Amino acid sequence: MTAAKTEGPVYAFVGLGNPGPRYADTRHNFGFMFIDHLSRALGVPVEDTAIAGAVSGHGVWNGHRIILVKPITYMNLSGRAVARLLEKRPEAGDNLWVAHDDLDLELGWLRIRPGGGSGGHRGVAHIQQVLGHQQFGRFRLGIGRPPGGRDPADYVLAPFEPSEEPLVLAVLDRAVAAAQVLMAEGPEAAMSRFNGPVAG
Repeated sequence: MTAAKTEGPVYAFVGLGNPGPRYADTRHNFGFMFIDHLSRALGVPVEDTAIAGAVSGHGVWNGHRIILVKPITYMNLSGRAVARLLEKRPEAGDNLWVAHDDLDLELGWLRIRPGGGSGGHRGVAHIQQVLGHQQFGRFRLGIGRPPGGRDPADYVLAPFEPSEEPLVLAVLDRAVAAAQVLMAEGPEAAMSRFNGPVAG
């Protein structure tokens, strides 16, 4: 009976960010935060030891085989870790979802999409470049544009403000719920139910 439960599809969730304590709580690490949140919710621990340019976790949730990945190649080379994952587990390419921060969405917004362009996000762009296509899903986690003409490069590498933390946690909770619905009912159900603002 146990073996039968692990025969379902493989879902790979890749969260983008930069490794090390210097970047741990920054806006650019929203994807890492999502993987940590999802890891706890699904009971799929992410190992501390890096293999093939990433730390990862493998497990089963509700009959679905789960792979959680955090590339440690630094953001702009994220595609290397994704390519290595798909070399080892090509079946994961059928349900590959990349979570990342998004300047074009306000903080508090989640947008799930089955594919599309990079929107100027260098981590996503590198994955597209290495894989040679755009056919992987996105969990776009809004961080909003920097205020007062602040340099976007500095803004994304700065921590969330204390006043923003409740909204950050609310979005992470929403994204985890969306991932669970996505696996249980499909992407259309997740997009219909969870795309939009937390308060929406």
